[in-house]
Amino acid sequence: MNAQTNRVLFTKDASYWFKGLAILMVIISHYAEWWAWFHTLEGTSELIRSGLSRFGPYGVAIFFLFSGYGLSKSAGDKRIGLPFIAKRLSSVYLPYLIVAILIELLSDGLQTFHDFIDILYANDFWYMTVIFLFYLAFIVIWLLSDNRHIRAIAITIFTLTLNHRLMTMELQDFWYLSNTAFLIGILAALYEPLLLKVVDKMGFVLCAVFGIGSILTIRAALFTQSVWATPEDAIQARLYAVLGFTLFILFFAAKWKWHDVVLRFLGHHSLYLYLTHTFLFMWAVNYFSYEMPVRFVIAAVITIVVSILLNYIISGMMRGINVCLKKRLRKKE
Repeated sequence: MNAQTNRVLFTKDASYWFKGLAILMVIISHYAEWWAWFHTLEGTSELIRSGLSRFGPYGVAIFFLFSGYGLSKSAGDKRIGLPFIAKRLSSVYLPYLIVAILIELLSDGLQTFHDFIDILYANDFWYMTVIFLFYLAFIVIWLLSDNRHIRAIAITIFTLTLNHRLMTMELQDFWYLSNTAFLIGILAALYEPLLLKVVDKMGFVLCAVFGIGSILTIRAALFTQSVWATPEDAIQARLYAVLGFTLFILFFAAKWKWHDVVLRFLGHHSLYLYLTHTFLFMWAVNYFSYEMPVRFVIAAVITIVVSILLNYIISGMMRGINVCLKKRLRKKE
């Protein structure tokens, strides 16, 4: 009875494994895009490179799915308090802030006060900007109500409003293509018992349905250049592709039980890999004078090493700060 009650949709191993997969997809998409700066490809090679360069929103969708689920699960059913908010700051925002400031200093940035303000709201990291907006909305909603239906409705309204706003601002489509995945992750946690029943009864069928649907829509969104009558049609197709892919990952992850060490390891360091990979790539390709493929490999290796070191150092600092804060709170009590 207890085992059944304690069942979860995604284990921590699954979360880290899929985040590892996601960061690979994001980095590969960027490397494929940057490859075109140095080499001109034609035919099938260019088609593959172009397709890989569009993998980013699908990797981000995985991040958002598991981030939304994990955030909601960690908050629980009751209203959140200051400890929950402090933990989110120390696990995501402060590490981002430290890495972003380091990158700016190494790039001769932070010349004006406006530069510092840009860092505070992650102006140069669109993914962080969007996830911080979701965190803020989540905190407000979970502070105001402990009713899961009200929470579900409120976060749905926020997501749709945010997407509409980002689209009307005419930003690049990666700003909004994957955002619904965060909502799906939160809803999956809010209605987990019901979803587990669906997974038990129809999990494999739904994997097949959304898997086939994803292949068809993603193929069209990735590799078809001029089939859409208008740019709006193309964006709508990509939105459907990412949505279908997210639902496939949702049911696939609930059934998938093999989570190898390598991807789980990358998943543990995914935040730092995301934050550092662009800066370190640009530094590596400009610093070294080897053949360009070798420079790409060097950039990838340096990114992994630096990200691991930063994670251990900054996580250690955050743990120390949390211990000090807890001791002070106990003394006051």
